[in-house]
Amino acid sequence: MVSSNYQAEWARLSVCIRQYQKKSRVYLLAKLGFFSLGGCFVYWTVDGFSYQTVVGAVWAFILYLVACVADNKCQKKMSVWREMQSVCKKELAYRKVDFSAFDSGECYSNPAHEYSFDLDIFGPSSLYHRINRCVTQLGRNRLAEKLTVLAQQEQQIHRYQDAIGELADQFHWRIKFMANRFVPDNSAVFSTFVAREIRHSSFLQSMVSYALVSMTAFTFLLGLTEVIAWSWFAGSVFINWGCSMCFFKKMAVMGSNFEQLHKGMVDYEEILSDLQGASFSSSLLV
Repeated sequence: MVSSNYQAEWARLSVCIRQYQKKSRVYLLAKLGFFSLGGCFVYWTVDGFSYQTVVGAVWAFILYLVACVADNKCQKKMSVWREMQSVCKKELAYRKVDFSAFDSGECYSNPAHEYSFDLDIFGPSSLYHRINRCVTQLGRNRLAEKLTVLAQQEQQIHRYQDAIGELADQFHWRIKFMANRFVPDNSAVFSTFVAREIRHSSFLQSMVSYALVSMTAFTFLLGLTEVIAWSWFAGSVFINWGCSMCFFKKMAVMGSNFEQLHKGMVDYEEILSDLQGASFSSSLLV
């Protein structure tokens, strides 16, 4: 029964993707058409200026931007649906005893725990390996904590059972939630990185840049007064150019790192959006 639900969801998502692929092709043709039309209006404006051609060019490029935005939304929806299909594929493989798509939690193994040699809590084919569907590292840590320190009170156990039962009924929401990209716990690394990069960037801007500009200006003045040859000024310009290239290279690396940070924040925002959009009655899920 459960496998048939995932197969039906896979088929439904395939239909949605095919429909939006057709829309995407229409948007692509629209972008090509509006861009070409805008180019023609620009050519006619240059060839013989008129307000009609200017207005036509503006409207053509506005419609081009509208088509780009619509196509981008279409591509984003298809990307989400493909991730949801991937979730269905993993769950179908899970029902064939293939747990390779999920984290085994082997890093949480603790030989000193009283249940370590009685129950397979962590590791390949363990309890954690079978039930782990966490999309954040903090969620994995929380799950490992709950499996390590088991609930003892009957009331608390019933609350856990009610929460699990409610999640089991949220079939479509669970697929959408599990389709989110995994977010590692890099908060400490990111904070250290940001502080280090800002400090280094400030040093480069306040010390190296000013020193290079001062050296270049000084050699230029000495060259004007014929104290030194102009080759010294040319050499300082070359050094300034080389150091500037190194500086821009470092800035490119910083930009790449900040892009990764931004990507992680966007992924985490998607997870929070899914959580806020859900309505749960269990106190453990609210």
